[in-house]
Amino acid sequence: MALVALLATISFATSVIAALPVVRVITDTALTGAAAETGGVRWASADSVYLTTMAEGVLEFDLHAKTPARIVFPATRGKCFTCVHLGTSSRYMVTAFPAFAMAWKRITEPSIHPVPFDVISALDVRDDRLVFIGSRREKGQWAPDGAIAWSGTLSKDLADLHPVLFSALGPDAQILGDCGFGDVSAARYLRDGSYVLVPGVEPGVFLYDPDGKLLYTWQTDRLGFLDRCDISPQNRLLYARDPEARYQWLNHYRTVEDILPLPEGPALLLREVQSGSTKWSLLILKRNAPPSKIDLPIRAPSDVAIAKADIRGKRIVFLIRTYGEWRRGWRPQPARLIVAELQ
Repeated sequence: MALVALLATISFATSVIAALPVVRVITDTALTGAAAETGGVRWASADSVYLTTMAEGVLEFDLHAKTPARIVFPATRGKCFTCVHLGTSSRYMVTAFPAFAMAWKRITEPSIHPVPFDVISALDVRDDRLVFIGSRREKGQWAPDGAIAWSGTLSKDLADLHPVLFSALGPDAQILGDCGFGDVSAARYLRDGSYVLVPGVEPGVFLYDPDGKLLYTWQTDRLGFLDRCDISPQNRLLYARDPEARYQWLNHYRTVEDILPLPEGPALLLREVQSGSTKWSLLILKRNAPPSKIDLPIRAPSDVAIAKADIRGKRIVFLIRTYGEWRRGWRPQPARLIVAELQ
């Protein structure tokens, strides 16, 4: 009986491993021109992606011609100051700079609507719904109510913008205001309209239903990535102004860079530095079950490389920014646009 049970366990484990998808790289393109310094990516169509650039705005990039096809969110006064974070649906587009600014527009209309907000760490859009991780300052004080994530309706001009997640540290928590420099947060809608939030600066991965009701919380101390910002005030100031010091700290940990809504469940895109190079993996979360890990066939020959990603059907697009000579002026190498396929 013991042997039968052991064989059954091995068979089950093997079937779980076999059920995991494999990620195969199809194309790996070095971007040029304004697209070379892009910061965010989303699928625009089966043949194109949106890329954020501060120089020109949001570009629609043709994957076959390997050139920008058009500007869909133009820069104003010579810069697109919000063009870092990006969220899109078939109807709306939202961009945000990590500090002070967010803006949105209807895809088919030219008008851009600015939204002042003090810290925006991550965002996503589905239909006309916006969700983001961020913090407000009121009368010189960060997050007096402890709110660190928000949701609103773009078709209502965000008149219904409201908090959906409050800091576990309680009211007056300044965690996002003090630690928003780390780029360790993520937000993403799933295929059924529910959404996942990863604050990154404090524990927890949170799953909400489409109406904003909290459904499930994953305890991040078991997931093996940076989930808090318990550093001294002096180091917070240092890491905010000094990229070298910041990445010397971050490179000791696995960090969350994005979330992908895979058919198997929400997958955290994790960054990890080993022997001076950066690699990535996907950690697929399951409710009431251990997570599954997929090592990605993507590396960058630098200890400072950043990834963003999006999925359409079985195809994933990865945007990789590598700072090979970052210590001499924080200038990146041309960004890489990698198209991969789930198999």
